[in-house]
Amino acid sequence: GEQRQWADDLLRRIRVQPADDAPRVCLLDSGVTRANPLLEPLMDAGDLHTVEPVWGVDDEVDHGTGLAGLAAYGDLTDALSSANGIS
Repeated sequence: GEQRQWADDLLRRIRVQPADDAPRVCLLDSGVTRANPLLEPLMDAGDLHTVEPVWGVDDEVDHGTGLAGLAAYGDLTDALSSANGIS
């Protein structure tokens, strides 16, 4: 429960850039769980791809999602302990 409160607080402070202006990152990994509340506003379903369609694009080993979060936010320690906006 507390983890969701931290995420919700962070989401209220995020300033997402328009898609045309936002930087792009390519991760070659186990997929990404786009339903993660901190990642969902940063990527469209069409942004997820796979070499083999039968593999699917969802992260089933809990690795690619963590890397995507790190690429998007860096270390969340400072962001979660601050009340400042995140851009």
